[in-house]
Amino acid sequence: MFKRWRQAPELTQWEDLALRLANGLDTVDAELLDIYGSLLAEGDYDVFLLRISPSLTPNDRYLTNTTLLDEEDVANEYVIPIGPVQLDESQVLFYEQKIREGTVPTAVSLGVLDSRSHRVEGTDDCDYVGEDNLVHFLLDGHHKLRAAANLGAELDVVAIVPSRDEIRAITQALHESHPASR
Repeated sequence: MFKRWRQAPELTQWEDLALRLANGLDTVDAELLDIYGSLLAEGDYDVFLLRISPSLTPNDRYLTNTTLLDEEDVANEYVIPIGPVQLDESQVLFYEQKIREGTVPTAVSLGVLDSRSHRVEGTDDCDYVGEDNLVHFLLDGHHKLRAAANLGAELDVVAIVPSRDEIRAITQALHESHPASR
C-alpha cells in the first residue's frame, strides 16, 4: 500500500474527500472506493461503515468493542494509528467542536483479523480460550479519533478488510448490537 501511495490520485481529489469525511458520510461512495482502492494490493475487499466509540488505551491504541462469541471465545476491536503520529492539538479541538455540534466525522482504516488462543490461567486442564482481534489500521482520521475518544463520543469508520467469511462474521458479532453500523 505504501508503495502505491506515490501513484495516488491528485491532491484536489484528496482535499474534496477530506472535507466530506470531516463532515461525516452516510454511505460509502464510488469516489472514496476509487481513491483508497488505488492504494490497495490486488484482491477482494469488503467495506463496512461502522459506528464506534473509541477509548484510548495506555499503549496508544483505541479499543472500540468487545463481545463474547460463545462461552470460551471473545472478539475485540481496536483502531491503531499508523506510524508515529504528532497530533496537532488545534485539529483535535476543531473535531471536538464539530462533534459537540452534532457532526459524526468519518475516518478510514484498513483492517485485518488476528486470531489466537491462549491457555486459561489458574486451571490444571489444558483449557484454551480463543481471541479474535479485529484490528483497523488508521489511514485517515487521527485527529477525529482522538477527539471522539476525548469526548467519549462516537465516530464512523470506513473499514476496508480482506473479503473473508470469518472477518464478516466477527464484524457482525461486534456490531450487531449497534444499529448505526452498516
